[in-house]
Amino acid sequence: MARLRCGFMIWAALLAPPPVDFSLLDERLAKGTYVKQTSVLIFKGDQLVYERYVGEGKPDRLNDTRSVTKSITALMAGLAVQEG
Repeated sequence: MARLRCGFMIWAALLAPPPVDFSLLDERLAKGTYVKQTSVLIFKGDQLVYERYVGEGKPDRLNDTRSVTKSITALMAGLAVQEG
């Protein structure tokens, strides 16, 4: 706990983001809910927080990214325009 000058108490637990529960995603990947999905990687900032491979997916295997490439290109273009 830390005390601010104005007297409010701040609990460290309230300042930290809640942990993300990936159990539902794990369950659905294991059941084969996403038939054509071979891998799921989730980043928070620059840190990899979730990495799963299913079916023929492997960390060292190249995958067909299809429309993901268009999405990432659009994000990069938007960032370039925003940055000038």
